[in-house]
Amino acid sequence: MNVSDEHFDPIPPPVRDWLRRTITSASQLEVLLVLARSKRWSSIEDLAARMVLTDDHIVELVTGLRDAGLVALNNGSCRFEPDDAQAAAVVSELAALYDTFRLRILHIVYDVVD
Repeated sequence: MNVSDEHFDPIPPPVRDWLRRTITSASQLEVLLVLARSKRWSSIEDLAARMVLTDDHIVELVTGLRDAGLVALNNGSCRFEPDDAQAAAVVSELAALYDTFRLRILHIVYDVVD
Protein backbone atom coordinates (compact mmCIF):
# COMPACT_ATOMS: atom_id res chain seq x y z
CA MET A 1 0.00 0.00 0.00
CA ASN A 2 1.25 3.45 -0.88
CA VAL A 3 1.55 6.21 1.75
CA SER A 4 -0.47 8.51 -0.50
CA ASP A 5 -3.38 6.04 -0.44
CA GLU A 6 -6.20 7.71 1.53
CA HIS A 7 -6.86 4.42 3.37
CA PHE A 8 -3.28 3.90 4.52
CA ASP A 9 -3.00 3.50 8.28
CA PRO A 10 0.45 2.88 9.79
CA ILE A 11 -1.13 1.28 12.87
CA PRO A 12 -1.79 -2.44 12.27
CA PRO A 13 -5.40 -3.55 12.79
CA PRO A 14 -4.64 -5.74 15.85
CA VAL A 15 -2.97 -2.79 17.61
CA ARG A 16 -5.73 -0.40 16.55
CA ASP A 17 -8.47 -2.77 17.77
CA TRP A 18 -6.68 -3.41 21.06
CA LEU A 19 -6.29 0.34 21.67
CA ARG A 20 -10.00 0.93 21.09
CA ARG A 21 -10.97 -1.88 23.47
CA THR A 22 -8.43 -1.26 26.21
CA ILE A 23 -7.10 2.29 26.53
CA THR A 24 -9.36 5.08 27.76
CA SER A 25 -7.08 8.14 27.74
CA ALA A 26 -3.74 9.54 26.67
CA SER A 27 -2.65 9.60 30.31
CA GLN A 28 -3.44 5.92 30.72
CA LEU A 29 -1.54 5.12 27.53
CA GLU A 30 1.50 7.14 28.65
CA VAL A 31 1.56 5.40 32.05
CA LEU A 32 1.33 2.01 30.35
CA LEU A 33 4.21 2.81 28.00
CA VAL A 34 6.41 4.14 30.82
CA LEU A 35 5.83 0.94 32.78
CA ALA A 36 6.26 -1.32 29.74
CA ARG A 37 9.55 0.31 28.82
CA SER A 38 10.99 0.23 32.35
CA LYS A 39 10.18 -3.44 33.09
CA ARG A 40 10.69 -2.84 36.82
CA TRP A 41 8.59 -1.90 39.83
CA SER A 42 7.83 1.83 40.09
CA SER A 43 6.32 3.54 43.09
CA ILE A 44 3.11 5.49 42.61
CA GLU A 45 4.92 8.60 43.89
CA ASP A 46 7.80 8.26 41.41
CA LEU A 47 5.42 7.61 38.55
CA ALA A 48 3.28 10.62 39.53
CA ALA A 49 6.35 12.86 39.64
CA ARG A 50 7.56 11.61 36.26
CA MET A 51 4.14 12.02 34.65
CA VAL A 52 3.41 15.33 36.44
CA LEU A 53 0.13 13.96 37.78
CA THR A 54 -1.24 13.52 41.27
CA ASP A 55 -0.73 10.28 43.16
CA ASP A 56 -4.51 9.77 43.18
CA HIS A 57 -4.71 10.13 39.40
CA ILE A 58 -1.86 7.64 38.93
CA VAL A 59 -3.62 5.17 41.24
CA GLU A 60 -6.78 5.55 39.15
CA LEU A 61 -4.89 5.01 35.88
CA VAL A 62 -2.86 2.07 37.18
CA THR A 63 -5.96 0.46 38.68
CA GLY A 64 -7.60 0.59 35.25
CA LEU A 65 -4.52 -1.00 33.70
CA ARG A 66 -4.50 -3.67 36.41
CA ASP A 67 -8.17 -4.39 35.77
CA ALA A 68 -7.33 -4.75 32.06
CA GLY A 69 -4.72 -7.39 32.95
CA LEU A 70 -1.71 -5.27 32.01
CA VAL A 71 -0.18 -4.11 35.29
CA ALA A 72 0.56 -5.57 38.71
CA LEU A 73 -0.12 -3.29 41.67
CA ASN A 74 1.34 -4.10 45.07
CA ASN A 75 1.84 -1.96 48.19
CA GLY A 76 2.03 1.36 46.37
CA SER A 77 4.20 0.09 43.52
CA CYS A 78 3.33 -1.12 40.05
CA ARG A 79 4.93 -2.72 37.03
CA PHE A 80 4.03 -3.91 33.56
CA GLU A 81 2.90 -7.51 33.92
CA PRO A 82 0.43 -8.51 31.21
CA ASP A 83 -1.82 -11.51 31.79
CA ASP A 84 -1.10 -13.00 28.38
CA ALA A 85 1.52 -13.08 25.64
CA GLN A 86 -0.80 -11.47 23.08
CA ALA A 87 -1.22 -8.33 25.21
CA ALA A 88 2.53 -8.22 25.79
CA ALA A 89 3.15 -8.43 22.03
CA VAL A 90 0.62 -5.70 21.22
CA VAL A 91 2.06 -3.35 23.85
CA SER A 92 5.58 -4.02 22.54
CA GLU A 93 4.48 -3.16 19.00
CA LEU A 94 2.59 -0.12 20.25
CA ALA A 95 5.67 1.14 22.11
CA ALA A 96 7.73 0.79 18.94
CA LEU A 97 5.15 2.75 16.91
CA TYR A 98 4.35 5.45 19.46
CA ASP A 99 7.26 7.84 18.96
CA THR A 100 6.69 7.99 15.22
CA PHE A 101 2.89 7.81 15.10
CA ARG A 102 1.87 9.42 18.40
CA LEU A 103 -0.84 11.66 16.92
CA ARG A 104 -2.42 8.81 14.93
CA ILE A 105 -2.41 6.60 18.04
CA LEU A 106 -4.05 9.33 20.12
CA HIS A 107 -6.68 9.76 17.41
CA ILE A 108 -7.47 6.07 17.77
CA VAL A 109 -7.68 6.32 21.57
CA TYR A 110 -10.09 9.24 21.32
CA ASP A 111 -11.84 7.79 18.26
CA VAL A 112 -11.08 10.82 16.11
CA VAL A 113 -11.76 10.41 12.42
CA ASP A 114 -8.98 11.85 10.25
